[in-house]
This record gives sequence, C-alpha cells and structure tokens, in this order.
Amino acid sequence: GNLGEEMYMLKHGVVEVSVQNPSKDKQITIRRLYPGDCFGEISLWMDIKRTASVTSVDYCQLYVLTRNDLEDILHSFPEMRHVVAAQAITPCLGTVEIAPALVGLGLEDIERIARRMAFTSIDFSAGETICRAGQVPDAAYVIRKGHLQVDLFDGKLERANSDLRVVGFTELLANKPC
Repeated sequence: GNLGEEMYMLKHGVVEVSVQNPSKDKQITIRRLYPGDCFGEISLWMDIKRTASVTSVDYCQLYVLTRNDLEDILHSFPEMRHVVAAQAITPCLGTVEIAPALVGLGLEDIERIARRMAFTSIDFSAGETICRAGQVPDAAYVIRKGHLQVDLFDGKLERANSDLRVVGFTELLANKPC
C-alpha cells in the first residue's frame, strides 16, 4: 500500500475492507463498513503504508480529512490528540496480524486499552532499549514512528520504518520475559 495522506468517513453506502492473503495471491475481505464508520486512520496517524484495501459495494459518499487538515485541527485543539490517537490505535490492537496477544478481547476492551495507551506517549532515542531480552516488560507499545531493531540470539533483524509494530503485549500479558 501507499502512504496515506487522508482518512475517510462513510456518509452513505457500504464498503468492504480487504487484506492480502499471504499464502495466496488474492485479497480476503475482513469486514464491511457502513455509514458513520471511518477508514484510513491507521495510515494517517501512524505514518505508515496503507494496511488494507477498501472497495465500494454500492454507491458511496465519503467525507475526507487530509493530513494537513488533521495537523491544523490538532494544532488548534491539542486536547483532541488523545482522541485521535485512540481512534488510530484501536484498529491496530484489534487486528490479529498486528496484535495476536489480544485475540479474544471484545471491541470495548480493545477501545479501553487504546484510550489508555493514547494518553501515554514515550520517545526513545536511537540505541535506547525498549525491551531487554530475558526481562519481563513493564509496558507494551505501539510503535508509531521510527526505526525498530530487534536483537536476536543469532544476529540482528531490522524492521522497516513503514511496518506497523506492536511490542511487548504477549510478554506483558503472560508475565514472561522478552
């Protein structure tokens, strides 16, 4: 997918959200969206490539919010930053491929976790350790921007800047070391 410069709210109509099936060369429909639902917020807020394709099922009307408009709104109303962040974090945490440790939680629980996470933003400098191997983490993270490096026992694995990452949920929930 491409880097999203806008998000959408469905005013009228129905759309299908699909993702690429890794084992086959085709798209799999994962949900339908209806009037009032939004899409594109993950890519817009997290500065990553689009995570899914959205196709109209019938005639649709959409509202559009561009990246520039969002930045202007957040500059004018900084207290909205947490609300917008929670709206972007929620679908990330509800996607099994991104946050498998949270499978089985209901939407209300996922939204509650996302709201809590949205109020705590932490910056890490280059080279700073987020989670040390062999230690139980005291937090889980959704990596919004930056380059993440994971040290393995047999070498190093580098993750690309554009990949959405969730770190530490499995270990935190199971109370097990990284």
